[in-house]
Amino acid sequence: KTMPNEPVTVKEGTPLLSEANEGANSIPQHHGHATVWETTLNQMKTCMGTGTLALPFAAQQGGLLLHTVGMLVIACWNMYSVHRLCEALQYLKASHSSSNTRGGGGPPNGTSTFGKVAWFAFGKHGVHGFDFALVLLFFGVITAYEDAVLGFLQDTPLKTGYRVLDAFLIAFVVGTLSLVPDMGYLAKASAFGLSVLVFTF
Repeated sequence: KTMPNEPVTVKEGTPLLSEANEGANSIPQHHGHATVWETTLNQMKTCMGTGTLALPFAAQQGGLLLHTVGMLVIACWNMYSVHRLCEALQYLKASHSSSNTRGGGGPPNGTSTFGKVAWFAFGKHGVHGFDFALVLLFFGVITAYEDAVLGFLQDTPLKTGYRVLDAFLIAFVVGTLSLVPDMGYLAKASAFGLSVLVFTF
């Protein structure tokens, strides 16, 4: 058990809520092994994807003024989103410890962190709706990345000459990387991807 005043290191993989109902003052336990540096690299690579390479072209087409204003709007949007997530964390802690929750209990076991937010906001229908929306989102993201990588490979000797086979090999590599037991293992890959972006510019 974690003592009330014992410092706890919160890293990547730490859920907003612990699985057990331990009260409002309980601190979620860390189940992963990623360090702060590894977590930072993974988060940076998550935010700085292939879209970063399109920013110069977007600035050229839209003009300096529109590009600057657009970047400021996106930055403010992201700051607001993080602020709302932090408020959701406090709300979840209070709601998790309260006996006056929906149905007299918490969300189903195994519910993701965002799913818990949806459960406390909209009940079980919110969880199902959130899961469906998340599946659609990731399907779109994976499809976009698959198409982007296929386009990048066309002018390199890394292609097999068969687009379907290339797509299958890319999906195999990405799927294999997605099965790592701890996201900290991908920190080196994230660092390599960030280096590629830096040298590209």
